[in-house]
Amino acid sequence: LTEKDSVLLADFVNTTGDAVFDGTLKQALAVQLEQSPYLNIFPESKIREALRYMGRPADERLTNDVAREICQRQGVRAMLTGSIASLGNHYVVDLAAVNAQTGDSLAREQVEADSKEQVLKALDKAASSLRQKMGESLASVQQFAKPLEQATTSSLEALQAFSLGQAAHQKVNDEDAIPHLKRAVELDPNFALAYATLGVALQNTTRLTESSQALKKAYELRERASEREKLYIQAHYYDEVVLDFDKTLAAYAEWRQTYPRDTAPYDNAALAYTSMGQHEKALDLASQAMRVDSKDAFAYQNLASAYLGLNRLDEAKSVCDQALRQKIDGIGVRIVLADVAYIRGDWTAYDHQIESGRGTPDEAFLLFWKAAGQAGLGKLKASHQTWQQARSELLNAGIKDFAGGLLTIEALNDASFGYRSEEHTSE
Repeated sequence: LTEKDSVLLADFVNTTGDAVFDGTLKQALAVQLEQSPYLNIFPESKIREALRYMGRPADERLTNDVAREICQRQGVRAMLTGSIASLGNHYVVDLAAVNAQTGDSLAREQVEADSKEQVLKALDKAASSLRQKMGESLASVQQFAKPLEQATTSSLEALQAFSLGQAAHQKVNDEDAIPHLKRAVELDPNFALAYATLGVALQNTTRLTESSQALKKAYELRERASEREKLYIQAHYYDEVVLDFDKTLAAYAEWRQTYPRDTAPYDNAALAYTSMGQHEKALDLASQAMRVDSKDAFAYQNLASAYLGLNRLDEAKSVCDQALRQKIDGIGVRIVLADVAYIRGDWTAYDHQIESGRGTPDEAFLLFWKAAGQAGLGKLKASHQTWQQARSELLNAGIKDFAGGLLTIEALNDASFGYRSEEHTSE
């Protein structure tokens, strides 16, 4: 393999009969391999897109056959398969890197664990060895290979809950992610990465007090994370708890330098620059994120938002339309389209974007946007009614922080609220 080649992770084959290994070992392997600045792990966003083009559900299990078909369609050179089997009271973990175009073996590792509790350690050993066989230098592996028990958790049950929460978070579905992430930190109160991801998910859904508490806890436990995850924790802590933009941007810059193929440090730095009103810099970083991953939903949201901030409405709408055509849009795209329609006085388009959120977790936020728009037009009675409806929806959803804040915002008649979405929410 070379640094330009991508590697796709297939789902583990689990013949033990123990459901705790389902999804868990793949998540653990991803954490271990993503520590590597050398390996280029094929992103989940592109996997979901490939499955859609294949006429399959976006969350379909990646069997070896399905994974290989994606590789062949997307030009991915290698795929990594894994399996776990029982051997009496022991477990056998097998990892194999395969040339996805020819089916030839590139590397293989097999390890045995004496007990269920030793499986993560065995997987850790196998993954580190496999990284070297796939071309990564020994020095790199030694520098960027914190043991999984330190980088994640020693609890398989906590890791299983985290993997479910992380999967939902990556699909920009934080409402579904939060219960799983809360369960992960209940099972392991020292699970730094789970606290960090929980804090970001809570921030994205405007549970601000809970978010701050989770991010503070993650920061306290940051040494119990890999180098990559430590940068993730520090950046979000400086950005959303300390509110120190210099430290935030420095953390994202270091992250980009160490892991240039990660989209998150580009996406989240772009969001930080947007919040500072530096739209040209946000535009540059969002464009870089899109070059790293052309299917990155957050890059589209950030890019559209930056164009809007620069009053380049045609470009903002064009980026949003591209996201809609590819079905990688989110509330950030809808809000930009609503803003463009508002500025142009296209009330049919404006109402269409607001109504698009009916029956979704985003409904309350889009109602808030509608109330702000009505207030801007001087329709104060209608605005007040919509404010109350939005606030009621938020309270019903258990989002008390923002619902309470609506009263102050309504009193100030402030129509410039900036919903923090990835991106407008963060990764």
